[in-house]
Amino acid sequence: MRTQLTQRLRSPSQPILSAIPPSPASQEYSRSLANLATRILYRSPLPSPQNDLPVFVLNAAAFPDAKEVDFDALLPYVLVRLPDEEELIGGHGYEVVFFAGGKSDGSTATKKARPGWGWFLQAYHLLTRATRKRLQKLYIVHEKKWIRLLVGMFSTIVSPKFNKKVVHCKLWSPFFPQIYYDISTCHGSTIAFPNYVVSLCDSPSVADPA
Repeated sequence: MRTQLTQRLRSPSQPILSAIPPSPASQEYSRSLANLATRILYRSPLPSPQNDLPVFVLNAAAFPDAKEVDFDALLPYVLVRLPDEEELIGGHGYEVVFFAGGKSDGSTATKKARPGWGWFLQAYHLLTRATRKRLQKLYIVHEKKWIRLLVGMFSTIVSPKFNKKVVHCKLWSPFFPQIYYDISTCHGSTIAFPNYVVSLCDSPSVADPA
């Protein structure tokens, strides 16, 4: 059943994706994609206050429009920002905080196009075994409907164990104000939290974004 779903989602015409970006010395290296990746995925300077593990922030508000940016070309620049094999083997894992809600940081009202489901599946399979296995928690903040569908698809196709790592929550759970204020206090504005997260943390009375 899982194999049939995987084959159905993977289009025969879909190109094979790469997990490794070109060398910075190469003419194929794209500085604009590399800069974009730094806004999409970045490491918190502080570990998880609960488990003392490295925390990586995934910011959906920084995702570009799939009609304007080649996600196949962008992907390796994002993946390379995750912990490498050596760090994972010598450590105890890592956590990801996925801020899934809010408008883009450019404050545009236009809805962005995103890649197809098969792209996300291929992207996941590009991760090394250590990267997949060492992910301890995936916190999804302000979850959208398409994110819920994506998580359900991964739990069905990838592994039922994947769902056990996912924590669905809003910003005002005990974890997020703590890590936000700790990072902001220690490092000022050096960490680029999504704009809507900053607004909510600074104004707790503001309703959650749709």
